[in-house]
Amino acid sequence: FTSEGGDSTAALIAMRCMAQASILLREHLLEACPRSLLSDTVTLSNLAELVCDVSTRADMGIGERLEKYIDLLQRTGQMQQQSKTALSDSSLVLHPTWYVGDGLLLPPLEALSTGMICCKMVMDAESNNPSPSMDDMSRADVMHSLGSRGAYSTALRVLVLLSSNVMSRHEDAALATASIVTQLNSAMKKTYTALAERSLGGTESGITSGCVDGQLAVSLLLHMPKETAFKVYKSALPSAMSKRDFPRILTLATVGTYCCMGSFSSGSSFPWRKQRKFSDQCDDLSRNAIWWRILAQFNVSFDTNNFSRDSLSSSK
Repeated sequence: FTSEGGDSTAALIAMRCMAQASILLREHLLEACPRSLLSDTVTLSNLAELVCDVSTRADMGIGERLEKYIDLLQRTGQMQQQSKTALSDSSLVLHPTWYVGDGLLLPPLEALSTGMICCKMVMDAESNNPSPSMDDMSRADVMHSLGSRGAYSTALRVLVLLSSNVMSRHEDAALATASIVTQLNSAMKKTYTALAERSLGGTESGITSGCVDGQLAVSLLLHMPKETAFKVYKSALPSAMSKRDFPRILTLATVGTYCCMGSFSSGSSFPWRKQRKFSDQCDDLSRNAIWWRILAQFNVSFDTNNFSRDSLSSSK
């Protein structure tokens, strides 16, 4: 092997060991451990899965090979015990077509070390020492590494796992909550906003895939402050308009309409129900997008600005 190839091989071997540990923890140890060790076992299982999650985003084909190996381990476990199917997929891939944009694409050893640093952060948070500050996270460079490569879902998972573990270990829950909010609130908001932008296909200034995940977008937008949510939603429109991606515009309009008209499983209306002007703008944009798509299909030249001036597409 070359030096680079040897490092990649060593990293893949270590990643496979972590995958084996993750499967063993989840499929065997969690069911067999005594109640007194359940909390520690769940934490250890989550950490092992976190390392696997980060490792599958490795570059040079290592991530894909690890995913195939994990799938093989899972299918083997399912064959041995068919009842264990509910947890058969520990790695949630929200946008499989965004592998390049949403993946870390780090060199294998760097991907592995990033995962291990994440584990250390969580383990430090569980100790009796004070909770790690955001400065400590910045020094570890984990959050920056994840965010700079668009791995927002993994970044959010790290933040949530860190927060939940600190809170579960803290004797004073109220004090723990205040501490977590103080330390992680800014990072959580930033990551959550980035995920919302990604679910809407990206923005003009960020990573743009053009692929809209309507269900995820509705969920994220409804759980954000309205002012921020409207800003995120409108930021996705210029990219779609400039590219004249009319099917995407129609999907975005549908997302906005559903946020205003939908309801929760409990029957209560979404909190955007009273946003009548915004709802009307989405309906207007939807009708325009349908016509734009038809005109484009028949190669009819037109200027979208000649349509409704009060629509979201023309708002600044």
